[in-house]
Amino acid sequence: MKNWFTTGALLTTILMAGCATSGIEAIGKPADAKVKKHLIIHNEPLADKITITRMRTRMAGDLLSVEITLTNLSSRDMNIQYRFSWYDADDFEVEQDKHGWTPLTLHGYADSNVTAVAPNPLVKSYKVNVRENR
Repeated sequence: MKNWFTTGALLTTILMAGCATSGIEAIGKPADAKVKKHLIIHNEPLADKITITRMRTRMAGDLLSVEITLTNLSSRDMNIQYRFSWYDADDFEVEQDKHGWTPLTLHGYADSNVTAVAPNPLVKSYKVNVRENR
């Protein structure tokens, strides 16, 4: 009985915290905390339908280069847009709002590789933002 109560309280806390943000940071999916910190989903209905299944980074000269694999967890094709946000060592966003949204069709249960290179050498980390393409 105590386990059920604890589980219920934990789930309620997680759901309430997720609903308090304007961009949903992958609530529910994926379970991997490393992936959660890199994926921001801006449409609640997409939060359980898209995840990152692979992430790779390397230095291209003095610039961070990123390749991620976005995976559609549903059977329906999804027309989405994505955009990378870049952060410096102090976790401040670099060149905010200078990068546009890129359209992408994710077919049902399919993967799509997305690559990007940081805009300058100050970048140390990134997030990929995903939203519906309207």
